Amino acid sequence: MHQIHQPKIKDFEKIVSLMNEADKKFLEVLTPENAKEIGVSDFNISDLTDNNHLLLAIYEDNEPVGIALYHFKTPKVIWINSLYIHPKKQRQGFGKKLMLAIEKEAKIKGVTAIVLETEKNANWAVNFYNKLDYIILTKEDFQKEPFLNILSKDPVQNRFIFAKKI
Repeated sequence: MHQIHQPKIKDFEKIVSLMNEADKKFLEVLTPENAKEIGVSDFNISDLTDNNHLLLAIYEDNEPVGIALYHFKTPKVIWINSLYIHPKKQRQGFGKKLMLAIEKEAKIKGVTAIVLETEKNANWAVNFYNKLDYIILTKEDFQKEPFLNILSKDPVQNRFIFAKKI
């Protein structure tokens, strides 16, 4: 049975472990220098206790198998910082269920769009977000609502910013 809810503190070690394990996939598309610079597989419990982030975890048989960290970029836009599913549980629908739960919660809170960023070469991630009807934002998109003023600097060259209006 699957449950989706805010993770329990007792599960944080398992969640950090699954995040670091899942994050290793990015080593396939990043240079060693870039991976070190952005801290691939360098998560720790303090990343989960940051008061700026909201957390939502998906559980199978009371064990965490996935996690999403996100925050309000504006009162109407949620930015997903991280979404990880344990590698042994990927391609089983857990990521989709977690994203749909975030979207449902966002609608309840009056959010009009969800935004996230991923590596252009991370085909598995790009395909996943495309299947969920997320689109890649263009420079023009950032000049209009709801995406106006959500970036404090230009997008990183080798990354896509995806969004979905809800």
